[in-house]
Order: sequence, then C-alpha cells, then structure tokens
Amino acid sequence: MRRVAAWVSLLPLGLVCSALASAEDQPSGPTWDGLVEVRGGSRSARVWIMPGIDMKTYTRMRIEDAPIQLRPVKRGGSSNKQEYPISEKGRERLQQAVREIFPEELAKTQRFEVVRADGPDTVVVRVALLDVVSRVPPERVGRSDTWVSVFGEATLAIEILDSESGAVIARAVERRAAQPAGSGMRHADPVATRSEVRRLMRTWARRLRTVLDEIDERWDSMEPA
Repeated sequence: MRRVAAWVSLLPLGLVCSALASAEDQPSGPTWDGLVEVRGGSRSARVWIMPGIDMKTYTRMRIEDAPIQLRPVKRGGSSNKQEYPISEKGRERLQQAVREIFPEELAKTQRFEVVRADGPDTVVVRVALLDVVSRVPPERVGRSDTWVSVFGEATLAIEILDSESGAVIARAVERRAAQPAGSGMRHADPVATRSEVRRLMRTWARRLRTVLDEIDERWDSMEPA
C-alpha cells in the first residue's frame, strides 16, 4: 500500500473555506473526510493523506485555483494586533498573483503531464489562500512613511483530488508571513508590498512543485502522526 505525500483541492466554496480554515487547529487523527495526518512534510506544514492510495497510478495533473478568503477586519484596523482590511483592488492583485505564479511553476513539473481534461490517471491540484490579513496600514494623505517587518500573513491550503471521483487524496496547510529577507524593516509602499507578496507566492509554488516531483520518493518517509 502506498501513501500520498503531496497536497491540494476544494469542496464547494462554502464548505471548503470553513473546513480548511480550521484545518491548522484540527487535532491528530482521521479528518471529516477520512484523511489521516502524517509526518514527513516540512516542520511548518501539516499534511493529511487518504490511506490505501497508490500515487503511481496518477501520471497527469489538472491545475485549478481556488477562492481567496480574507480575515474579517474592521475598518481602521486593530492597533494592538496591527491588522488592516485588504481593499478590493488588493484582493484582485492577490488573486492574479495566485493565478499566474502557481500554474507557471507547476507546469515545470517533471513528474506529471499537465492536462486540461479529467481521467482515471489524472489528479486535480487546487490552491487556496485562507485567513489572509494585511499588516500594512492603508495609505493616508499627509502621513509619514510606514516601515514594517511583516507585510501580511496567509494560510496556504493545498489539496489533491482524484479527478473522476472528486475524492480528496491529500491535503496540506501552512501559515506564513510575507516579510523581507532577514529580520529588518522595509518601507511599506505599494510596490514593495506587491513584491513581497509575489515572492511568498513564488516560494510556495516552487516548494509544491518539488513535492510533486519527489512524491514517489517521499512516500516511504511518511508515517502516521
């Protein structure tokens, strides 16, 4: 019996957001859809797989993007937590970055053939950003420059599904911050913010591609949590 060491998919929109949003806090053991948490991923990510799946039977991959879910933050933000709402324009830019960067990086995979149609040898890979929050105050006329150590945070939720049955084969979630390299501060202008966000998306996308390329080799190291 083989086990899946990869990530990715979403159920209908409402269920997906509520289910995956709480995945980080979920206790060890079987999930609501039968997945079992395993060890062997990165220290910052939690990974669940469906027992009894032979990943070698899948040779093709169809890529989909999923919704972006923002943390509900009142206008004006929170002075204690330094959380600020993201504008509609900011949300559109974030969605655009996900739709551009992840397919571009995943298309470089050596393990799977990227296709547009479903089939018995095809998995569906979907990516969602959940609980997205900005740490950058909105621009105001007359205010001095703003410097931050963290531009924002998000939870990346990835699932892999069997394309014909729609069953989730594997899931992973990871919480990360978009922040400058090192531990310094950076000027929080719009250009710098977009740059750091896209850099985080690129980092996640490349890591996912590596996992997909090495999924067969990584399998043996996966153990129940």
